[in-house]
Amino acid sequence: MELKPLDIRDDVSVTHAYFQTSLPSPPHLDVLVVRFSGKSGFGCANNSDAIYMEAMTRAGITAFDSVGVILDLRELAYEWGDMMVNPFAAGHKHYVDADLPVVAVISDLNRVGLTSLVADEMQSDPTNLLFETMETALTHLDAAYNDGKPLL
Repeated sequence: MELKPLDIRDDVSVTHAYFQTSLPSPPHLDVLVVRFSGKSGFGCANNSDAIYMEAMTRAGITAFDSVGVILDLRELAYEWGDMMVNPFAAGHKHYVDADLPVVAVISDLNRVGLTSLVADEMQSDPTNLLFETMETALTHLDAAYNDGKPLL
């Protein structure tokens, strides 16, 4: 039997890093921040990047006990590619009866593409998932957590 080595980073043009912060309201539960940087491919060339981003987000969710996830995409160039919905779905069915909320902080590098993705492909309100600052994303997660309301 021959074993062929695999590398999850094959054809990936983005990098990631993990961080942690806390919800502003007591009991100040932990939130995972996953920062992605680089230039994501256009269209189908985005597939490997999006799959990698989902896998790294899921790995972070598994490794670090958090009540929500902020995707820090401020350093990620993205225009178009439907597979980019995958990182947003990384918290799907995390709990037996609920999803782990995932939101994103965006920038001029990706605002148009991600807004279109969320509105058209995810059929969600971009103002519930995409934020201009880390503080507004964290405040949104805090309010959603304390109200017990779904984010979508």
